[in-house]
Amino acid sequence: MGQFVVGEDLRGNSFNLLKTSLAWAKAFGKKVLTLHAEKLADATALDGALVHFDPEAFESYSKNILAANDKTIKEELEQFGDLEGVEVAYESRPGDGADVLLEEVKENQADLLLLGYNPKRTLRELFLGTVTEELIHKSPCSLMIVKNEQATRPKNIMVAYDFSHHCDQALDWAKILHKKFKCKTHIVNIVPCYYQGYQSPETPTGELTQKIEELITENIHDFEKKLARRADELKSAGVDVAASTILDKKGSVSDKLVEYIQQENIDLVLMGSHMRGKIKELFLGSVASALIKKSPCSILVAK
Repeated sequence: MGQFVVGEDLRGNSFNLLKTSLAWAKAFGKKVLTLHAEKLADATALDGALVHFDPEAFESYSKNILAANDKTIKEELEQFGDLEGVEVAYESRPGDGADVLLEEVKENQADLLLLGYNPKRTLRELFLGTVTEELIHKSPCSLMIVKNEQATRPKNIMVAYDFSHHCDQALDWAKILHKKFKCKTHIVNIVPCYYQGYQSPETPTGELTQKIEELITENIHDFEKKLARRADELKSAGVDVAASTILDKKGSVSDKLVEYIQQENIDLVLMGSHMRGKIKELFLGSVASALIKKSPCSILVAK
């Protein structure tokens, strides 16, 4: 039996995270480890002079704060009664959130990492990124950002598809989720059109605009054929599928995806993780990061 790891931040917004984690663990037959990272119990994260001044006092302090955290996690889990028959462990460990979670998922080969979502970000996080964003890029296993309880038993899931290998992994997840929850899968490909001045009121209509329209139409037809083949692959596995190719004329793939999510009452979005260099992360971000901020539903990043 494999394991799902749940990143608990003890900020009081973990009910939907724990509810979804327990429901998925029961559906998949997995154990759950609810894990919290406590920086204040980590000697390396504090003023060295303070720790070395009285190491025994710090050790006692560290044990007390970790024990208090364990008690809080236990109380949160007790909200769910018998834990729906799922084997659950919980622990608060000293260290940085991303480091603690990455060490656990790597050492014990976790099948899925589940995280909550906190829309409130500090100024430091805006510039340096969040634990969630770091885990998206570094986690060796798939991870899900839980925003509400819709993902507990999803009925409509959407695969944000761009024909990459990473998105094929998202399609694999769609097949698995259909078996577990009998959900419908929407495969959505956004075709960006960022030609400067295109569709602007000041742009004169003429031969150039007509050629652009013809080229766009041709490209969309090609994408629709490719997407139909992917949809047929899922249909052959018994999955209920709808495939859509959508033109984006405003330069925001994530906004177009959010529109579709709202129109079709999507419960969970599946997408691939595109590895980027640090410079691109800093200046360009990614569709995954943008969707995490904008999507009204939970996101599963397939690895």
